[in-house]
Amino acid sequence: MMESKKASILKPILICLCNFNFLGIGYLLIGQKRRWLIAFGGTVAVLLAAYFANAPKNPWLWAGVYATILIAMMVDLWLLLKKDPALCDKVLKNNMNLLIITAVLLVVLFGGGFYSYRWMAEKLYREGSLAYLKDDFYTAFKDLYSDSHLYRLSLNPTVLQAQQLLGEVSLIIDSQNKVKGGDFVAASDLVAKFQKLYPDSSKLDQVKNIGIDAYIGAAKQLTENAEFEAAVGKIDALREFLPLQAEERKAEIDEVLAANYLAWGQDLYTKKEFASSIEKFEIVTNDFNTSESYTEAFSGASLAHYDYATQLASEQNYDLAWEQYQSIFNNYSSGAEYSKSKAEVADMLLDWGGSLLDQDHFILALEKFNLVGEYSSAADLLSAAQEQKDATIVLLANDSGEDGQSVISAATNAACSGESVTDPSIGILEEEPKKAMACDSYALTLPDEVIADKPGNLAYVVERVDDSRRVQSCDYVTSIDRRVLERWQYYSAITVKEVLTGKTVYEKTFYGPSPESCPYEYYFGSMTEYLYGDYVDDEKITVWLGEVLQ
Repeated sequence: MMESKKASILKPILICLCNFNFLGIGYLLIGQKRRWLIAFGGTVAVLLAAYFANAPKNPWLWAGVYATILIAMMVDLWLLLKKDPALCDKVLKNNMNLLIITAVLLVVLFGGGFYSYRWMAEKLYREGSLAYLKDDFYTAFKDLYSDSHLYRLSLNPTVLQAQQLLGEVSLIIDSQNKVKGGDFVAASDLVAKFQKLYPDSSKLDQVKNIGIDAYIGAAKQLTENAEFEAAVGKIDALREFLPLQAEERKAEIDEVLAANYLAWGQDLYTKKEFASSIEKFEIVTNDFNTSESYTEAFSGASLAHYDYATQLASEQNYDLAWEQYQSIFNNYSSGAEYSKSKAEVADMLLDWGGSLLDQDHFILALEKFNLVGEYSSAADLLSAAQEQKDATIVLLANDSGEDGQSVISAATNAACSGESVTDPSIGILEEEPKKAMACDSYALTLPDEVIADKPGNLAYVVERVDDSRRVQSCDYVTSIDRRVLERWQYYSAITVKEVLTGKTVYEKTFYGPSPESCPYEYYFGSMTEYLYGDYVDDEKITVWLGEVLQ
């Protein structure tokens, strides 16, 4: 009787234990299919709600919901069995052991399954995190995605961590794919989003490097589309927003910039915008001289200088053409245009000198004719240059204008300083009277008729040295001391020298009037006092110079 009573209590308990799962197996055992459908539908609805509400965010809340559902299903089944004990008879009649095994097995399977489910969630997170640390982002994405979506109902807190890490991995993969696909604008936007959402990420530097890739790719793309200035702007923006990474990858960025400036220069060259093309080529040769673009930029700059010089010379813009040729001689001596420039610049110098002659710029014209021999050894060119030079010297010797006065001034200064005068136009007009220039026009006045008015008649320079001499010293002795009164006379030494030889041809000293004689008595203000005569009469000097120089 006792055993029968125990069996009658145990059996409902075992049947209720069969309801300790989300499937509601206990309802099916007693034939309550409608009840089972309601319970199963409610359970599914709760699980869906837990899934979409991201249950790991509130694990204790949803654990309570889970427990409440399971306990409610067990209590509901217990009340049904208590109300109608006959329902127990339908379950595994006369086979209590099988019922025990079934109940225990369901509890173990549900509990063990849920534990395994939670363990798998943690395992996937660990594997995804490890792949993330190893930069195996695709494996990390697969594991973290599975963990984030398939194991939300496990209530394991690692699912939430997996979801956050998945966001990082997704942005990294998306930005990498955008770069590979050439969508650099989208890639840079994703990098900016990553920086905003995950500023403390361990992969931030790596993502910034993806940003570098995006900016570099965009710059290359702009270069290919001939948007050269925009490409430079991209690199400038890169350096502004990612300065540390830009410095780390400076060599790569420099290569991109060099290639852009090279292509820019080539584009401008084809448009015959030589000055601008030279500027771009020389940015490469000066700022990126170790880049792969250097050799091509060097050749491009040399050619652009040559073509620009040729164009300017044909337009008689000789000054600028000369600058271009000089750039080739000074900076591109190994270029193919060097030898051609040597030959052509000699011809240009002849033309340039002729043009200057037409404008009465004799000094500059001589300078150009003298340079011809430095750039060419061709007999015809040298002969033409010499002929032009000889004619120009004669013209300069007869020039009383700006150039002639400049030559006279330079020759006068040199001769007065004792230096050699080598200008070929000085003093060559032998049929004309020889004339002179004063070394100091403020100290010496020459007669107008002897002043040189052109280089060809300058033969002499006149030097004046003013000084004074003591002519007498008078002693005044008293009972107290001895005092002195000195008499001094002014004089001027005039020297006339040949300009070309420096030889003195005339010299004379002119004296001023003597001072008054020493008086019998003199009132002293100091121990020694001086009496001076008048200055030299300049008119006498001028008259004398007129006589000897005419």
